[in-house]
Amino acid sequence: MDIHARLTRRTLIGISILTIMMLVFGVLNPYSDTSIYIKLISLIPIALLGAGLIPGSYIHKFIDFLVNRPERGSSALIALIAIGGPLFLAVVSGLAAYDRIYMLGLIEELDLSFLSSDEARYNFVRFSVIGIGSLILFIWNLLDLLKARSSARAA
Repeated sequence: MDIHARLTRRTLIGISILTIMMLVFGVLNPYSDTSIYIKLISLIPIALLGAGLIPGSYIHKFIDFLVNRPERGSSALIALIAIGGPLFLAVVSGLAAYDRIYMLGLIEELDLSFLSSDEARYNFVRFSVIGIGSLILFIWNLLDLLKARSSARAA
């Protein structure tokens, strides 16, 4: 399989998995003011995305359509999105996790009883998990791209 096809496939599947994780954290958030009905409705996109990840299902067919198009786009653009997208999400999630740690410090230091330290901890875990998943996707794509470039230079 072509390196750009692999990067496209892995990035789109990784984005789908990260989206499922974000939605699940939103549904399971015990500190949210969201109605139980809205949380139950949120299970529909989770189920649809989860079913789409089964090999041969509609997400894989869409990815195959994108990968097999003859005019699939610039290889530099594909590499930029496959590397830049997960890196951007990892940085944003890391900053959000840092913000929750900072918020925990403020809650304890200033004794802010109107803010929930448990909610800040939950959101810290939420952003940390999303950030770690994004970082894994970034490193995986980067190593694959570097390996392909080094083997292309050797040939």
